Amino acid sequence: EYTTADAALFPLGLDHIANVVTHDGLTFGVWTAPFEVSERAWVYQHHKEWLVHNASGAPLHIGYVTDKQDPLYVLDTTHPGAQEYLRQTYTTLRNWGVRFIKMDFMDDTAVEGSYYRPNTTALEAQRIGLQIIREAVGEEVVLDKDGSPMLNPVGLVDAGRISQDTGHTFE
Repeated sequence: EYTTADAALFPLGLDHIANVVTHDGLTFGVWTAPFEVSERAWVYQHHKEWLVHNASGAPLHIGYVTDKQDPLYVLDTTHPGAQEYLRQTYTTLRNWGVRFIKMDFMDDTAVEGSYYRPNTTALEAQRIGLQIIREAVGEEVVLDKDGSPMLNPVGLVDAGRISQDTGHTFE
């Protein structure tokens, strides 16, 4: 819910923060997890059909936000409604002056499941979502992917990294 700010934390909205940051000559950047959906999210509450499903037809559970709280699911980037949601979200961020977007947890969301578009692989779905985001933000916004398979986002993102910031090991 990147365009719906917590009113207690941001009483004037995120667009106000963007205006302050860019007015001071800084580049406004945001962190997102574009394909993760928590149970608290508007998408989960109103459009479970926009999620990747398991063989039984239930939204595919991929983990939790923290300590087994707030289950996470995957946005189905092949669903037209989910595509429009991504388009609107990232267009809004661009219109606010965001010029750097870190896209995180992309490895967690590259999971096989039942997609709206039949016979779609997880990597194809991820690339579809990245293409929508790139088109929404244009070339003037730097897209930094974190945690995705390395070659899948080539040509759609400007930067990418791997790290051990989430406790993964090579053991």
